[in-house]
Amino acid sequence: KDFAQAELRPDRIAFGAVAIGKSYVRKLSLGNVGSIDLRILEVSSAPEVSLAFKTNSVGARKTSDITLTFTPFEKGAFNTIVKIRSNDLRNPYIFVRLEAQVD
Repeated sequence: KDFAQAELRPDRIAFGAVAIGKSYVRKLSLGNVGSIDLRILEVSSAPEVSLAFKTNSVGARKTSDITLTFTPFEKGAFNTIVKIRSNDLRNPYIFVRLEAQVD
């Protein structure tokens, strides 16, 4: 049976010490090791985080970059999970853990 299979790297980003109001950008790599197109269906994240996709579909055995931008707006420890839902039947949700200390 044909299927899409998502692989996201890295699955954890530690920003370390960051400043309120400044934007921090990281690249993620979304791979599809399956045999049909992987489609991104939904993204859930904290308001401080935004994701920019080059495309919402990744071909079989291809990868695509995602740009993650983090702009903190309150002091303290920041810990959150970004959730990406796809048409990967075995594992429809992939997660990225974000951590930072906002000064």
